[in-house]
Amino acid sequence: MQIIPAIDLKDGNCVRLLKGDFAQATVYSDDPMEMARKFIEAGAKRIHIIDLDGAKTGEQTNLSSIRMIADLLDVKVQCGGGIRTIDRVKELLSNAIDRIILGTILFDEMLLQEILPFLTQQPERLIAALDAKEGKVVTHGWVESTGETIVEKARKLATLGFQRILVTDVAVDGTLEGPNIALYEQLVKEQPMKVIASGGVSSQKDLDALEKTGVEAVVVGKAIYSGALDLAQLKFNP
Repeated sequence: MQIIPAIDLKDGNCVRLLKGDFAQATVYSDDPMEMARKFIEAGAKRIHIIDLDGAKTGEQTNLSSIRMIADLLDVKVQCGGGIRTIDRVKELLSNAIDRIILGTILFDEMLLQEILPFLTQQPERLIAALDAKEGKVVTHGWVESTGETIVEKARKLATLGFQRILVTDVAVDGTLEGPNIALYEQLVKEQPMKVIASGGVSSQKDLDALEKTGVEAVVVGKAIYSGALDLAQLKFNP
């Protein structure tokens, strides 16, 4: 299982939100490049970067910082937040960013159909991202439920050609209360895509439990920033 450290960008700063609430943002650094270097020095092979301003407004205001990390540092970058047009998908696929994370765009049927050619050409570079609350898919700041279960939506995305899915359990994201192990066990067993887990990790015990579920990777943020996990002791794996 690969551990992927997270950098969430808001107003140019590295922050962590509590359950996605912008009003509860803790700033951990004003230098994303330096934070990325720390992760790389600790052994990280990939960094997960989300433009929170982009996720909120649809405009990727932190894209220059993300590109700089991807261009100048020896690390693979997967990024998301505010990727809501086909032109932006094309733009990101044409540069050094290794993978792009698609969220809101997955719920626009017309745009989703326009994504299909890219899935055929570069399926490894597109990640489908779903947010889960009590096993159901939620959207629009985690307040609206689509009525579909995470597994149902995942199966539909898999039929379109997606090979990898990132699932965040919003009830525990940023809380350090532990991940939803049952959710990831179900996802691994009941749909065909590779699974990246996100949300709630607080200890090595949590990482061990997630690895047993069979997930491909786990995104870790607050546990590293708060010191709950020792960055120097983490085994990131390729």
